[in-house]
This record gives sequence, structure tokens and C-alpha cells, in this order.
Amino acid sequence: MTKLPEPQWGAIGKEVYQRTYSRTKSDGTQESWFETVTRVVDGNLAFVDSKYHEKGERDKLFELIYSMKAIPAGRHLWATGVPGRSYISNCHAAGWAKDDLSEHFVFTFSELLKGGGVGSSYSNKYIDYYPPIYTELGVHIVCDPAHPDIESFKHLLSSDYNTMTRERYVVEDSREGWTNSLKEVLKSAWNGPKKTVIIDVSMLRPRNAPLRSFGGKSSGPEPLVICLKAIESILFRRFGKKLTSLDVMEIDHEIAKAVVAGGIRRSARMSMKYWQDSDIFQFIECKKNPEKHWSTNISVEVDDEFFRCLRKGDSHAKKVLRMVSKNASKVGEPGLFNSSLASVGEIDPVFTTNPCGEIAFGQFDVCNLGHINLASFANKDKEALEAFRLMTRFLIRATFSDIVNPRQQQVVSRNRRIGVGFFGYANWLAYQKIRFSESHHNTDVKRTLNLFKETCRNEARKYAFELRIPEPIKTTCIAPTGSISNLPGTSSGCQPIYARYFIRRVRYSSNDGNLAFLESKGYPIEDSVNEPNTKVVTFYCKDPIVAECEKRGIDLSVIEEQGEISLSDHLAVQAMLQEEYADNAISYTINFNPKKVKASDIEKVLKIHLPHVKGTTLLPEIHGYKQPPLERISKDSYEEAQSKGLAMVSDSERECLNGSCPIK
Repeated sequence: MTKLPEPQWGAIGKEVYQRTYSRTKSDGTQESWFETVTRVVDGNLAFVDSKYHEKGERDKLFELIYSMKAIPAGRHLWATGVPGRSYISNCHAAGWAKDDLSEHFVFTFSELLKGGGVGSSYSNKYIDYYPPIYTELGVHIVCDPAHPDIESFKHLLSSDYNTMTRERYVVEDSREGWTNSLKEVLKSAWNGPKKTVIIDVSMLRPRNAPLRSFGGKSSGPEPLVICLKAIESILFRRFGKKLTSLDVMEIDHEIAKAVVAGGIRRSARMSMKYWQDSDIFQFIECKKNPEKHWSTNISVEVDDEFFRCLRKGDSHAKKVLRMVSKNASKVGEPGLFNSSLASVGEIDPVFTTNPCGEIAFGQFDVCNLGHINLASFANKDKEALEAFRLMTRFLIRATFSDIVNPRQQQVVSRNRRIGVGFFGYANWLAYQKIRFSESHHNTDVKRTLNLFKETCRNEARKYAFELRIPEPIKTTCIAPTGSISNLPGTSSGCQPIYARYFIRRVRYSSNDGNLAFLESKGYPIEDSVNEPNTKVVTFYCKDPIVAECEKRGIDLSVIEEQGEISLSDHLAVQAMLQEEYADNAISYTINFNPKKVKASDIEKVLKIHLPHVKGTTLLPEIHGYKQPPLERISKDSYEEAQSKGLAMVSDSERECLNGSCPIK
């Protein structure tokens, strides 16, 4: 296969690719997009014997991904085809093993360290089973005085023990070393009346040392030391008592903090709790303290019983909905998860979702995702169907990738769950002259989406039979696709666009070498009002959908901004997509203007639509503070900037603006 010309990147697509998915090669240079796609395609095909490949499948897949008409999830781009173990699952459900509470935490730590997302339920029915803490635990950290980082955590080291103590546990310099040290601490918490644990972190490489297999640089021992001491404090606080659900969430939060502390890996989590739990109202407001639980999304699990109670006027159910609506109107959390609807078609009881909500899990379940760029297939249904079919085969092969945890391996072997999704839905509609808010009752849209779903299901059934594995329990979903949709510069997932014209404010370090160039071009630059040694550069932008519709001669009135769509139409579109396409679920964040939408409006619309969607999140746009990352502007303001050479075509995607997933 000859080297192809440069692909058609979105406005920031190449930068996102180079920052996030291009791996460093053995000679120290970075992969090109050609090399990444080759690695991913060949690595995926290698998961099964070549007799299970279609003739020409390699070339078809390569062209599809290289042209960005279809792109597997970021985990595939990053890890597929890498020598050694290929940890390519996007997200995981951290279940509860009745014989070992520590397994939940160790599993969470391990998967976050691999770059995956983790969801779990903290409902009382899972937590109340475990016994009280009757061990008086003492955790002592020791380290070689010569360790380069020791000054940063010296105050946390033991004054009673040192590296010469024979009974100490020496942490190996590996991901397994970190997780095993956590296991050592947690297992000791239920092991007799008194237990001293001595953890030696001397072997851990110093801060900024290279991580050869995962990529990036080490955060040093300090985050692990802080994590273990914080968990000791939580366990000590509950001595003689059972851990509450919020205690358990706090331990997981400390674990996630250790993962992100070095700035190398992101941490994506989902925490759920059942609406009838006695401490549900503490859960709903658990993020009021900004220092606690910021590492997780939170959602309240509701079900058919919840809706029955609402209809009967049950005071507890009404208070739950009222509090959720009130908090959502202010801070966008918690979300809501309809477990009854999500359970349809499942084998195991539904337990939680992945961090963004597009996959409903049983305990220790896992997902792997891939996406079709619908913007490339407007009025090209036949080509689109082939793309959906090929991505289905790609993901089924990916279920043969490395699964280390035996409980998870058992679930994967039985479920073979995949999630073929799409992005560029707003583009696809606009290029066919269909308004977003009207798509939920457009017969052609519904018919085509259903055809996409059936194509995935039929190919999954056929390919599974050839491979002699169970047919995937579910096959389709719609994920946020933030970074993935950045690559070709299309709208993310099934979200409408933020604005036709907008200001994007980008923060640069004051000593960044790019500032002089930007200043010479005339871009407005000012000091950040909140961050020291930081400059804020203003860019004037037009969304690519607007530019493409202008090019195609399409009336711009078909393009709707998210704030122009009513809450009811947002949820009606989501319900339609759920019915016609996604047999798993949908990650859908409704961004709204809090000056126009009240908590009572949210409560009213949720009563009507929530029984028909598997979950949803409502996020207020942030207003009233200086230098926001995004700000709508008029067409006239954009054209004035354009006349000065300061305008560009760029999507408004930024991490988590529309629920974008940070999973690499």
C-alpha cells in the first residue's frame, strides 16, 4: 500500500492527533497518521486468524479510517497493534466481589492507570453487605533518602520505620506495583485487631522519567504516597463502623486523584446511586464541596418504580426529582439513569454505565467503541451501510484483545458487547436540509437510522457465527466522541452545534513561543484574570457546518444552535435515537441557558420524557464570568474580525463541553 497524501484534518484535528494518539517510535520520532492507521488496522485484524478476514477487508478498513469516514475509539487508536499487551477497552464496570471488598478498589485503580474509564454503583444494597472495620490500621511509608523526589513527600514518611525494616512491602516500579500496594493496605483493614503496614516506595522512578510502554512521563511516588495515606485516614475515621457508600466513593476519589496527579493520564469515572437509598440526598449534593468527588460524574438511578411513585405523588420520589432538577439547573449534576429501560435486552442486572453514559453495564462488564462519521455520508446511504458493517467486524475482533481480570474475561466471553456509534449527526442533518429539532419526527431519518442499526446487528450475528462465539448482546450506541470528532472537524456524537459564530479563548503560558507570532498577526492577547503567568488569546470562529452549508448553497436556517432547541425537543430527539438506533444507550448532554430555563422547567420536562430515555444530563452554560472559553458572537462581529484577517473556521468542541469523553 503506497503512502497517501495528507488527510483532510479539521481546524485543530492534526494537533489533537499529534498530542493524543501519535505514538513515539523506537527511533524517537512520532508516528504519522498513515503509520497509526496501518498499526491499528493490522493490529485489529491480528486478533483473529486470517481465515476470518474478508477479501480486501484490510484495504477497505484502511481507506475508511485514513479518510476519517470512520474512526475507532481513541483507545484503539492509542493501543491497538502495540507490541505486548493491548489494553483497548474503553470503559469498565468496577463491581463488588462479596468475598473481597478490596477487589473493587484495586480493579478501579488498575483500569484508570491503563487509561480506561470506570463506572460503578454505590447503592446501599452493594455496600451494606461488608463488615465493619475492626482493625486499627497504621500505614507507614518509607523511602530511600537518596530518591530524587523525596523532598516533595518527606512530611508523609514514617518516623518509626525506614527502608531497613524487614517486614516492609516494596512497591515494584510498575502499574501492578502501584495497585498491589493499594491491595496490601486494604486487605490489612479487615485483618485482626491491629495491623501495621509498611510501604517502601524507593523503587518507583522519579517524576518526569519516561513511561516506555504506556507513553508519557512518570508522576513519581508522591501521588501514590498521598493516596495511601488518605485512604488510611478514611479507614481510621470509620474504625468500629461500616463504610458508608460515600466513604467508598471517597476512597475511589483518592485513587483517581493519584492517577491524574502527575498530569500524565486522565481519570474518567461514573458514580451511581439508587433513588430509594436512605442517603440519596447526601449523594445528590456530594459535590457541593469542590474538593470532594470532582473526579467523577454522578447520576441517580431511577426505574419503573420511581415513575409509578411519581404518578402516585410519593413525597420521596418527588423530592428526588426536585433536588436533581435544582442541582442540574445550577451545576449540571447529577444526571439520571433509567435502569428499567436500560435493562431491556440484557442478561445480567444493569449495574451502572460508563463515565459518559452510552453503555449500560452489568458488574465487571466492559465496552469497546467505534464511530462512523455521518458528515461524510449525507445522501450516501449505501456507502454508509458498508462503513457500519465494517466497523461492526472491527469491534467484534477487538473483543479478543487482552482482558487480564478473570471476572471481566468471563463477562466479555459471554456478552461480546460492542458499541458501533456515529458522530457528525448535526452535519448529516444540515447537509440533507433537515433541522435538528425536527429530526425526531422525520420519517426518512428514522428509517435510515434503523437501517444502520439492523446492518450492525445482522453483521454481528453473521460474524459471531463464523467465529463460533456468542452473538454480541448489544451492538450500537452513541458516544460523545469529543477528541475523535476533532480529527475531521465535525460535530460530536449526536449533539447540535454550540454556535454558528463564536469566540474561542485559548490559554497559553506567558513564556510560550507562539505568543509572539500570534501578536504579530494581530490576535487580541490579554493577561488571564484567574491564572498567574498565563495569557489569553482570542480567536474568532465560524462553525464548519456553516462554512460547508454556504459552500453547498444550503439555507443556513436549517442549522440550529443548541440554545435554540427546546428541552422537550432535545429529549424527543434523544428518545428517537434511542428507539431507532442505539440498543446500548446514548451520551447526550443538553446544554441550556440558565437565564431562560428554570429548575421547574427541567422537572416538568423530565417527568414527560425520562421514562423514554436511558439516561440524560442537563448542563447549564456558564455565564457572567470573565474570559469564558467560548462565547457566542453575531455574524457581523465575525465578519468584522474576518476583514482584519483574524477569523477562522473551527468547531467549538472542547473537552466536556458537550459531555466529551476524556478516555484516550
